[in-house]
Amino acid sequence: MKPLHTLATAKKNAHKSTTFRGHRMSWGEPFGNATSLNFGQIGTCRDCKAEAIISTHYMTHGDALAIHCE
Repeated sequence: MKPLHTLATAKKNAHKSTTFRGHRMSWGEPFGNATSLNFGQIGTCRDCKAEAIISTHYMTHGDALAIHCE
């Protein structure tokens, strides 16, 4: 399975979207399988705890991308 994008690109796009919605994200360590190059990372808003999940193989998703910070 070919990656959709790099993890850095996915994180950059997620950061733009979450910042626009007022979130202050804290990103965890990247995880995944180096053999298949399937990498991901989870971010959590420091204020409302909404999450964003990014991956090199799947579309970015999570509450922090869809709703504004409370």
